[in-house]
Amino acid sequence: MSTKPDSSLQQELHKAAGWGIAVGTLLAILGIVAIAVPLATAIAIGLLFGWLFILGGIIQISYAFLTRSSGAFLWKLLLGVLYLLGGISVLFAPGIAALTLSLILAISIGLQSLLQVATAFQVRPEQGWGWLLFSGVTGLILGGLIWAQGPAGAVWLLGVWFGLNLLSDGIGLAMASCVIRAKIKQQDRLKSPEAV
Repeated sequence: MSTKPDSSLQQELHKAAGWGIAVGTLLAILGIVAIAVPLATAIAIGLLFGWLFILGGIIQISYAFLTRSSGAFLWKLLLGVLYLLGGISVLFAPGIAALTLSLILAISIGLQSLLQVATAFQVRPEQGWGWLLFSGVTGLILGGLIWAQGPAGAVWLLGVWFGLNLLSDGIGLAMASCVIRAKIKQQDRLKSPEAV
C-alpha cells in the first residue's frame, strides 16, 4: 500500500502551517508597531481610506464619461463626485474620519471575531482550537471597547485597538499553525516504524 497521497497532503499542510507561522508573526509585529505609535497608525488608516475614496471617485467619474451614452450618466457622475468629496473630506478632517473609522473598525473587528469564534467551535475537537477562540474573544472585547469609547478617544484608540487586533490575530494564527505542524510531526513519527 502506498501512502503517497497522504504524504503529499501532509507536506501541503506542513507548508501551509509554515506560512501560517510566518504570517502570524508578521501580523503580531505589525500589531506591536501600531500599538507603539497609535496616532501615526490612526492617521495612516485615515489617509489610506481618504486616498482610496479619491481613487474610487476618479475611476467612477471616468466610468460615467466613458459610458455616458448607455444611460444613467448623472447618477454615475454623482456617485463619483460623492466618492471624491468623501475622500477629500477624510484627508482634510482627520478627526471626523477617525471617529467614523473607529466605528467601522469596531463593527468589522466584531464581525471578524464572530467568524473566528464560530470557526473555533467548528474545529473544536482538534488541538489548537482554543487559540482561534482566544483570538475571536479578544477581538470581540476590543471591538466592544472601541464602540463604547466613542468620539472621546477615537483618534489614538483607533491605532491602539487596530494594533491589538493585529497582535491577537497574529498570535492566534501562529500558535494554531504551530499546533498543526507539531501534530503532523507527531503523525510522521508514528508512521515511521510502519515503513520499516
